[in-house]
Amino acid sequence: MACPRRKVAPFLVALILVSATIECAGVGVPITGARDTQSASIARNLGEDGWTGILYPRGDFSPDGRGTALMEFPLVSALGALIRAIAPAIGEAAYRIPSMAFGVLAIVSLFLIVQRVAGEPAALLATSLFALSPLQLEMSASPRPDEAALALTLAAFALRDRHRSIAAGCLSLALLAKTTFAFALAPWVFLDMSGGGGTVRWRVSNASVSFSPSCFRSRSGTDTPHM
Repeated sequence: MACPRRKVAPFLVALILVSATIECAGVGVPITGARDTQSASIARNLGEDGWTGILYPRGDFSPDGRGTALMEFPLVSALGALIRAIAPAIGEAAYRIPSMAFGVLAIVSLFLIVQRVAGEPAALLATSLFALSPLQLEMSASPRPDEAALALTLAAFALRDRHRSIAAGCLSLALLAKTTFAFALAPWVFLDMSGGGGTVRWRVSNASVSFSPSCFRSRSGTDTPHM
C-alpha cells in the first residue's frame, strides 16, 4: 500500500528535526576521543595557520607539537574551520556542524534510494531506522569525515540515474573525504555493466548469457540451475 505523497515530505522533515534535536544535545559537549580530537585539531590548525595548509593538514599527533600523518583531504575539517572563522563565538562546536549537515543529506538520499527500489512505506521505515540509530546520531555530530563520506556516497547512488555528472562528483568527493569508501566503486561499476537493471550480459560463443546476483540464465534456450 503506497503512502500519500502529501504525507511523505512532512514526515521526512519531522524525522530530520527529531534527529537534529538529539544531535544538538551533544554539540556543546567538549570533543573527546582520539579520532574526534585529531579531526578537530586539523580544523583548529587550519584556522590558525591559514588555508595554505589545506593540502598539507597538520594535527596535534605528537606530544611536542603539531605533526603530520598520511590522511585524506580534510574536507570536513576545512568546512568546520570556515564555519568557526565566520562565527567564532560558536567555538569548537563549529567542527561538528558539517557532519550534521551531511547527516541530513544522508537521510534524504537513503529515502530516495529505497523509495525507488521498494516504495515509499519501505523507504520511510528504512530512513527512520537509519536516522534514529545510535551510531548515525553519534557520527552526524562528530568532526570526523565518516558521515560526509557516507552521505556523499548515498547521494551519488540517489542521483546516478538522473544526474550522472553530479552523482560522479559526489562519489569523487566521498573518496576524497574518506578513501576507505572506495568499496562504493564496486556496486557503481556493477550497475554500469548491468545498465542499471542489476543484470550483467555478455557473449559466450553463440549464446547470450546473463548474470544476476540470484541466478544464471542462458538465452540459447537452455536454463542452468540457480546458483
